[in-house]
Amino acid sequence: MSRMQPELKLRLKALQAPMESPLNKGHQSNGSEPPNDATLRNTPCPICQEKFEPTWSEEEQDWIWQDAVRVGPRIYHASCYNEVTKDGPARNPEPQARTSTPDSVLGKRKAEVYSKSHRGHRRQYISLPYPVLPALSHLSTAFVRDLLLDPKARDAGDVAHQVAAVASSSSKERAEQFISSVGIPGPCAAYGSYEELAADPNVQVVYVASPHSHHYQNVMLLLEAGKHVLCEKAFTVNAAQTRILCETAKKKNLFLMEAVWTRYFPLSIQVRQLIQQGAIGEVLRVVADTSFGDDVENTFPPSHRMVNPDLAGGALLDLGIYSLTWVFQTLYHTLPKEQRKAPAVTSQITPYHLTGADESTSILLSFPTSTPSNDSHPKRSQGVALTNIRCAGDPDEQGTAGPNIRIQGTKGEIQVFGNPFRPTKYRVIPKKGLGAVRDVECPFPAGGRGMYWEADEVARCLRDGRLESAGMPWEESIVIMEVMDEVRRQGGLKYPESIESTKYPLQL
Repeated sequence: MSRMQPELKLRLKALQAPMESPLNKGHQSNGSEPPNDATLRNTPCPICQEKFEPTWSEEEQDWIWQDAVRVGPRIYHASCYNEVTKDGPARNPEPQARTSTPDSVLGKRKAEVYSKSHRGHRRQYISLPYPVLPALSHLSTAFVRDLLLDPKARDAGDVAHQVAAVASSSSKERAEQFISSVGIPGPCAAYGSYEELAADPNVQVVYVASPHSHHYQNVMLLLEAGKHVLCEKAFTVNAAQTRILCETAKKKNLFLMEAVWTRYFPLSIQVRQLIQQGAIGEVLRVVADTSFGDDVENTFPPSHRMVNPDLAGGALLDLGIYSLTWVFQTLYHTLPKEQRKAPAVTSQITPYHLTGADESTSILLSFPTSTPSNDSHPKRSQGVALTNIRCAGDPDEQGTAGPNIRIQGTKGEIQVFGNPFRPTKYRVIPKKGLGAVRDVECPFPAGGRGMYWEADEVARCLRDGRLESAGMPWEESIVIMEVMDEVRRQGGLKYPESIESTKYPLQL
């Protein structure tokens, strides 16, 4: 990260300490200042030799040093000190052999947040446990494998990730198989229901990769249990559900983010910056196509999530979300918040004859704005978002057909190559006489899929006390869901009432 992060405030507090003053922020003991973070980080408890661990306190709304207490000039785990002094004060509480501290204190400490010095400034490091609530599919597998890669390989030395638990709605054995097959290092708990994971007091943030149809119920379960959530896109089945999730997260002071991983790629960030810098002038048109030429009848049985309306299947929510992502992150997100306005929507849907799910959807979005200046004629722009599961945007899968994304401005064009959800290169084509064509390759460090960047964003948001990501804010998720609602309305595409419902809890 090139930008410096804000200072992280660490609260020092004893959780169970009848001794001298607890290590509260701004609190002094025996005339001494509370120990700084470096002291606690580098000096283990003299009794158990375990390091001190910071954790987030919902009550204090701050980071606290877990179970730390000062006694005279020394700092102990309060639980350790209580144990060795339970029969009366001890002049020398350090035993010759290690004294066991309860697992409830030591064995289940998950959050590890501390500050590092970085060129004279304070740079924060955060290590997050990531329980996974997946459909145990290729998506959740890719996400977890990315989490296990070394963050330094992608120049993310301020974060680290730990997979703390996996839950399967069918059985604990399936969760255990997932842990084993992906190679998740222990300790990693396996649960046979989402309710069990939600009840785990050590779970901090959960990645949800269940079918779209179940996102609303799954995320509500986790928010009600006090968990932060990263939920796969499409966020929910409709905008009403998304709106309730965001309201619930805000009310409960919890982080919530739609996992639109593509937005956090360096490639996407660079393209947005080029637009904001005026590299191709005023952007007036964007075309994005996310389509695959599958033999639909032979590839997807009617029960498959891709074409099953009971699971909110179809091209729109599964693939079209990426085409909409490119339209929105270029024409909408590049404007200041106060200038962003929802587009008018015109669309056509082709239903799949065996199930009624959409197999092809074409959307024309008319924005009453242009970017980046939005201050001169025509002050309008259009986005075309295409998706199809029967014909491909890249038929030979070699890029011969050209870019799947074209961003066109008054002074040039940006073309994005590769699958819209995982592009690998972009090309800047200035208008004649304004410069040379430039190709920029954007590799994926350590052979990853690229899902680690969205996980890094979650970690930084939690570290900095933010409830939503600036890269995928709640308001924008809601507007995009409203667009998809209108597309479905125009095309007569309805899902079963049970998965459209905002009632919670509801057994699906």
